[in-house]
Amino acid sequence: MTMKRLKKKSVPLKRVIPREVKLPHPPKGSALTILLIEDEPILVSLYASVLRKLTVANVVTATEEQEALAVIDRIVPKIILLDLMIPTTGGAITDFHEPVGFEVLRQVKKNPKTKGIHVIILSNLDADEHRQRAQELGAEEYIVKALLRPRELAERIEKYLDMA
Repeated sequence: MTMKRLKKKSVPLKRVIPREVKLPHPPKGSALTILLIEDEPILVSLYASVLRKLTVANVVTATEEQEALAVIDRIVPKIILLDLMIPTTGGAITDFHEPVGFEVLRQVKKNPKTKGIHVIILSNLDADEHRQRAQELGAEEYIVKALLRPRELAERIEKYLDMA
């Protein structure tokens, strides 16, 4: 008996950016909120599930610049986990020298309402120039995603939750 090989059809992936930002309701039952700003769906799912195990914090996600800034303004999270290579509202990702995430960090730290938020960079950009830039703009930590075990993420941010 011969086995037929099934050809897999390749289905193009589409990035869907909402035209209007749908903001989550403010968290109930906890003053501690973690905002995960990440555009890769598999990483959003992985990191959010790890973070949700921290029962003292609510986890909210955003996938692009304007959505993230709107959520930050409305919820004012305790911690932001920020990927540097996120798309702008139009879906474009800028070059490696000036990633969009730096603009989000800059906006957070210049606003008196949000400047006290702990921002942790969570990126695969591992150049000294990016680390230095993040530090200059006010990020507390710089974590390289490729070197991070998912369960380590919760351990790394617990100290910031304790500062509440």
